[in-house]
Amino acid sequence: MGYFDGITNSLSVDTGSFTSNLISDILESSLSSSGSGAKFANDVAFGKNYVNLAMRIRYAQGWQWTVEVDGLSGFEMFAKDITYGFGNIEHDTKVIGSVEFNKPTHATAGTITLTVMDTEDGKIHSWFQARKARVTNGDGTVNLPPEYLLGIRIYRVTQEGAKQLEQEVKVFPTQLGEITRSRDQVTEFLSYPLTFVKHTSAGSAVTGVLGAVAGTVTGSVTGAASDAIASAQVIKF
Repeated sequence: MGYFDGITNSLSVDTGSFTSNLISDILESSLSSSGSGAKFANDVAFGKNYVNLAMRIRYAQGWQWTVEVDGLSGFEMFAKDITYGFGNIEHDTKVIGSVEFNKPTHATAGTITLTVMDTEDGKIHSWFQARKARVTNGDGTVNLPPEYLLGIRIYRVTQEGAKQLEQEVKVFPTQLGEITRSRDQVTEFLSYPLTFVKHTSAGSAVTGVLGAVAGTVTGSVTGAASDAIASAQVIKF
């Protein structure tokens, strides 16, 4: 062991323990002193307990996540950030006199937006475009869910590297966001957003039943159903 190694070892300190002891010493001094410290002893004691409790909580940091998608191995290596929200409750408002009443109407499905980096040959771009092409056809028809749905799994990651599943949803791709390229971006990676919409706000039981029923449909029936859906959409809109 070298000379500097010995100095480093002798000066090493547990940062968390040092901070906790320092705060504890300050609060103890405030409690034992006269004047304002004695007058507000109860408040200081409460503050000390609150700080001690807060320091024991392992708050999640923004980097502690990872994501997986069906059909593309290693997708987490390209994901830069993620924004998602599920289960919003929509409502209608009724005003009677000066009183407002709110009535829940339905639960929205929600969306997922991923900002991704890409390879020089456009691996992510090609994958997303291929998945999006499964939703609609060139003749104006729309395919059934089994053709285009894919699973996305979002995990929490602990500081020890363990993964815990937070959300697993069936989605379909909707938009490849605007891509900005600049010759000034010499040291920056190309990145752009990908948007997916959750298939349904219903629970897994309903989703499973719908998937099982749709999965038994033959190719010819699928085409007929797609035509019927397209015709209905034309009539409706």
